[in-house]
Amino acid sequence: MRDIKRGERHQVIVVRVVDGDTLNVQSTQGSQVWSVRLYAIDAPERGQPHSRAATTYLRRIARDRLFTLEVVERYDRYGRIIGILRFGDHPWHTLNHLMVAKGLAFALNRYGTLDGINDAQELAQAERIGMWATDGVLIRPWDYRDKERREELALYRRREREAAARLAERISAPTPPARPVIVEALEILGGCGYLIVVLLLVVGGILLFFTLIDLAWETLANLWG
Repeated sequence: MRDIKRGERHQVIVVRVVDGDTLNVQSTQGSQVWSVRLYAIDAPERGQPHSRAATTYLRRIARDRLFTLEVVERYDRYGRIIGILRFGDHPWHTLNHLMVAKGLAFALNRYGTLDGINDAQELAQAERIGMWATDGVLIRPWDYRDKERREELALYRRREREAAARLAERISAPTPPARPVIVEALEILGGCGYLIVVLLLVVGGILLFFTLIDLAWETLANLWG
């Protein structure tokens, strides 16, 4: 199957909405399915306010509908195509512009910009649409992700330090002296164990006594013989 290339256009149908800026689309020319990250926008992450609203809105307006996919970049580190999904001839007739204009995604200019995307955000801010209707400071998704990564890294390093401390304690702790096997056996057997040991000692003593007598008689026999 031919691989997709930068700059290509494809007629696609949205088959799944993952979140407020990521969708799965299927080519109308075959069964090929691509994961598409909408270019130049960034919707709130899961766990952030308005994340669910962004996903719900995108699902409502895009699912099972026909769009033109413009490939901006082939595959990010997650295997997604970076693209624009158009539904009309006007430059702003894209899902990218619409999500920003509805106040459900931020314009993202880190990796390039899309004509009119900043104007769409300014319009949403001025009209207090979507998340811009909320009083207070809005945390940008990229700042939220950076904070999450820093917290995960700090947690990982703390666990490393704790594991190293436990290992050092085990290494420095004195090793208890080895206990005689007979003592451990007696503790396992309890009172019966001590009785068995006494009987064994008595029997062993008797056997030793008779062995010594036999040796003595044999020695005397040799001397007399």
